Order: sequence, then structure tokens, then C-alpha cells
Amino acid sequence: MVERITANFQRFVNQSLFLFKLYFLGLITFFGFRIIFIFSYGNYNELINFKLDFLHSFITGSRFDTIVFTYSFLLLFIITFINLFLKCEYNQTQKIIDKIFIIYPIFTFIVIIFICICDFYYYRYFSTHLNVAVFGLIEDDTKALLKSIWTDYPVIKILIFLIIISIVLHKIIKYLYYNYLKINLNNRTQKFIYFFFYIIMYLMGMRCSFGNVPLEFMEACISPNTFINNIPINGVFALKNAIEEKNKGNIDISEKSFLEKYGYKNINEITEDYFKYILQKPFPEKITNTNNIDSLLMCKTKNNEY
Repeated sequence: MVERITANFQRFVNQSLFLFKLYFLGLITFFGFRIIFIFSYGNYNELINFKLDFLHSFITGSRFDTIVFTYSFLLLFIITFINLFLKCEYNQTQKIIDKIFIIYPIFTFIVIIFICICDFYYYRYFSTHLNVAVFGLIEDDTKALLKSIWTDYPVIKILIFLIIISIVLHKIIKYLYYNYLKINLNNRTQKFIYFFFYIIMYLMGMRCSFGNVPLEFMEACISPNTFINNIPINGVFALKNAIEEKNKGNIDISEKSFLEKYGYKNINEITEDYFKYILQKPFPEKITNTNNIDSLLMCKTKNNEY
């Protein structure tokens, strides 16, 4: 097994370096979207007064971008380790892995670019990045929303743009994958250092924070200027935050959930306990044992002695 890992290590190095190449390609992609965003919605006369904050917004933005790409390419990260234990020779399995390393990044970049385009037009209308309100628009009247998108936005041009980008990405990613950076790791110490450096760097990229929690949406607030605070956030991270906010707001008020919460089998049991309480019989044990606000609201207060 050790011999196989040693023999496959150069392949591991090549594929791990390919991930770093993809990461820098991703940073360039998001940088391009930020430049377009600034020229489209920014006010030069305002931004000139916040030069340091403006530069800081790009640095902070690269942290948000890093999180997006480390999670997006997590599958490839895992495959690089699996590949260490596979057969050394180039076989059908390796052909499939090569295709995954080319097709998967293209698909990922197209999805990311599409989300960023949606975020761009969403900002034009609402002056904010994608947020939880987008789900309200979809759930309200999906048909009307789709009609509005078709009539008010350049859907055909966007689709053509995505097709062209996918062709360009295929050429770029294929070139990056098959043109290896020459790094010779001759002894075990060098291989050991590279192996753990790769793992640590990737895991740090998934957090992008040295605090107790990973990088959060509110850390984009770096300036008293509202527009500058919108520069670091990319469309994918904005959508992720919107999904989290939506999930937090989802409260299950179904009958089944209510019965399970209070330990009842059916509505009749609740009705019986309720009438026992109304008739001032001993308070049901199921209710008195629950430490929740519903129980407190149902309790009677003492008479005012004064």
C-alpha cells in the first residue's frame, strides 16, 4: 500500500495543483463580476472618499470567493486522496477521473456564473444582493415571475453567453489540467510536508476565518458606505445566506408536529385535557412538565389581594 501511494504521489500533486489553478481562475471570475458591478452601480464621487475601504472590499471579497470555491470543488478534493490508493497504471478508471476533473469544473463555473448574473439583475431592481425575498417572489406567482423575466431581461443573450463561456472554459480547463506544473518531491519529508500543507490550506479555505465561526455575511460590513459593503458579497454566497435565512424562518405548524411536540396521540387527547383544565381539575401532567411559553400563557394568575 505504501509503495502504491508513493507511486501515485506525482499524480496526487498534479491534481491538487490543478485545484489551485481552478481556484485562481475562480478568483479572476469573481473579480470580473465585481468590476462590472462597480461600473454599473457605483458612484465614483462617493467611492473616491473611501479609497482604503474600497481596496479592503476586494480583499474581503476574495475570502467569500474562497469559501464558495473550496465547497464547490470539495468532490475533486476528495478524489485526489482516493486516487492515491488506486492502481498506478493509466486504465479506464483514470480515464473517468480525468473526465470528472474536466467536466465537473465546467459545470460548476457555469452554475456560479449564472447565479452571479441573476444576482446582478436582482441588485438592479432591489438595490441588494439575492436575499430571502427571492423565495417569496417565486412562491407568490411563479408563472408571472417567469413571464416578467422573459420580457424584462435579455434571456436569449444570457443563454448564448453561457454557451460561449462553456466552450471557452472547456478549452481553458483542459489546458490547465493536462499542462502540469513541474514540482519534484524526491524524498518522503517533502511529500509529507506537501500533503499536510495541501489539507490545511484547503480546510482553512473552507472557513476563511481564525475565529470561532466561519466567515459570515455580516463581515462584509467594512465601511460606512453602503455600496462598498455590497462589493465583497458574491452572488453564490448571497444565495447561500438567503437559503439559510429561509430555513430559519420555516416553522412546522402541522398537526403531526404539534402532537409530537406535546406528546399527544391525537386531537381528542388535547381536547380532553383542555376541558379538564376549564373545569379546574388538576392540571394535566403532560402540560405541567413542559417548559415552554405555551404552558405559561395557559396558566391563571393569582387574584390581586389589594
